[in-house]
Amino acid sequence: MLRRFKTILSVVAVAGLVHGPAQAGDAACQLEFLPAAAGGSSVRLEQLAKMDSSAACSAIGGLEFRLDVLPGQLQRIGRDDVEAALAMHPSIAARPEWRGQRRFILVRVRGIAVDGDALQRQAQASLEQWLGRSSYSEFKIAPAARGRVTALLLEGESASIRPFAGPIARRSVVWVDIGRAGQPPRTSYPLWFEVEAWGSVPVATIDVPAGAQVASDKEKPERMDVASLDGKELVSPDQLQGLVALAPIHRGDALTRDRFRVADEVEAGQDVRLQIRAGTLEIQTRGVALEGGADGQRVRVRNASSGEVLVAEVAGKGLLRVLP
Repeated sequence: MLRRFKTILSVVAVAGLVHGPAQAGDAACQLEFLPAAAGGSSVRLEQLAKMDSSAACSAIGGLEFRLDVLPGQLQRIGRDDVEAALAMHPSIAARPEWRGQRRFILVRVRGIAVDGDALQRQAQASLEQWLGRSSYSEFKIAPAARGRVTALLLEGESASIRPFAGPIARRSVVWVDIGRAGQPPRTSYPLWFEVEAWGSVPVATIDVPAGAQVASDKEKPERMDVASLDGKELVSPDQLQGLVALAPIHRGDALTRDRFRVADEVEAGQDVRLQIRAGTLEIQTRGVALEGGADGQRVRVRNASSGEVLVAEVAGKGLLRVLP
């Protein structure tokens, strides 16, 4: 992969630096791009070109270019990049005088290969520690196929394991962050693991039709592979109050939050109390809900006295508050 140079990192002061605004009559530095070059996170112009021993070349040889591509890739730095960098630093009273036919150089970014096996062991240990602190009676972990990191580190970079924070799933991921200390990661790689984690899960003891509630005495804890639920939130017995099944729940099914919705406080066709506010005056009358809704939802309601259809907010069991 080839990428053009984008960012000037800095100018390095070296012996022979001449100060003053750049002008057409500034001393010339004769230079010619090398056939190729390699660098870490940055390279200096003196690493990219043959330069004469003049003071002008000493002045511009310290121009430093950041390498923005990944290790192992090539980055193009051309004559125009050098001249643009020099234009950004008018205190350098020197100008390039190019020799040869090469108008650019390709720089290969060097990198240090990470120890993929060591990172995988560290990632698995992080996952095991998290599972050990959780309420699982037994767990089993195995690296998933093709999960090994094969990245390269730039100069000054390191690879670290991001602590696993859940939730657990049959295929769980631990992230490897690559970058410099104190900075956001340059890149991150996933390491996948096949997981079994056995623990107590609330399950239904009866078949529950859609729209019905599960009474707290109609569930029981059962040992199950929690990872097979793929991170779904479990519903504890004290959370069942006010929830109804979205679809039929069968006996023995795990009670997970995605199977439920909040029960409607108002049903379509239900006679309701209707609160209407006019300034500081509040009027209470009767109405018929045209739609069902849970607490805080907006529904249409017909005023029983006037027959007018209004939009109201569900404010409790059988109670609607007309919006101004």
